[in-house]
Amino acid sequence: MVKLAIPSIVAFLINILYNVVDRIYIGHIPDDSSLIIALLRKVILLIPLALTLPLFFGVNGIIWAEPIASFSSAITSVILLFICYKKL
Repeated sequence: MVKLAIPSIVAFLINILYNVVDRIYIGHIPDDSSLIIALLRKVILLIPLALTLPLFFGVNGIIWAEPIASFSSAITSVILLFICYKKL
């Protein structure tokens, strides 16, 4: 059970970071950038990861798809946050 709980905890913590950063600058960036961030997490990353990781890692691949997508989106959001505030 702990083996399944750790990816979920990691995903929740990264999701918190993503949400905080997203809320900070959502009003400061153009519409296209916010759409890209939203699509990046669920469409561009999560769906392909959920389909391909099980081929290599079995059921654990599906479990780790969400934390990997969340972490990648969080990193992208932080980078865009720094770029946005440099322009301000």
